[in-house]
Amino acid sequence: MKKIALTAVLIGAAFVLPSGVHAQCCAPNADTVKKECFTKVDTDKNAVASQKERTKYCKKMLKCMDSDKNKEVTKAEYMANSEKTFTARDANADGFIVIEEYIVLPEGMDSAKIATEKKNIEDKQGKDSTKKIDSNKDKSVTPVEYVVFFYTILDDADTDKDGKVSKDEFMKHSEGRFQKADKNNDGAIVEEELIEDWNLEPEKK
Repeated sequence: MKKIALTAVLIGAAFVLPSGVHAQCCAPNADTVKKECFTKVDTDKNAVASQKERTKYCKKMLKCMDSDKNKEVTKAEYMANSEKTFTARDANADGFIVIEEYIVLPEGMDSAKIATEKKNIEDKQGKDSTKKIDSNKDKSVTPVEYVVFFYTILDDADTDKDGKVSKDEFMKHSEGRFQKADKNNDGAIVEEELIEDWNLEPEKK
């Protein structure tokens, strides 16, 4: 991404699922999307999203997208969620999404610092590590991992590298991520597939 404006405070931020599910927490507007979703994941309010918290959130979001309540998310349901999410995130309705519309950045964080953190993580853990929200696989997500992950997601979606993501780019990226999450290629995602794609462990019963 070329231009990323600084936002002063990390309030919470919209939560894009590691599988690429652009989850809007069933929220009606961009302000709610940005401010509420991470706090819904971080239920113990310790500023770290644990694996247990993310597994619970994963299940909730699957239910949210499953409009016909048959315990699976079809491609149509997935893409409908992505379209709604694009509209919710495009705060100025210019037809594009940039990072400051997507999440609230930590104080003092700008594009150069995000790029530096991304490089540091990739140097230590491999080039593809930043494509997973838990880049060091320690079963928890820090604010730095969180911001770098979103930066990577949007940069991957930004195929023409103009520093912003169009609706067409967003939807094409979503389609590719759906195909990745649909492990058995049956045209639908179930809980087990999404948990596997998140590199999470199923909740113990």
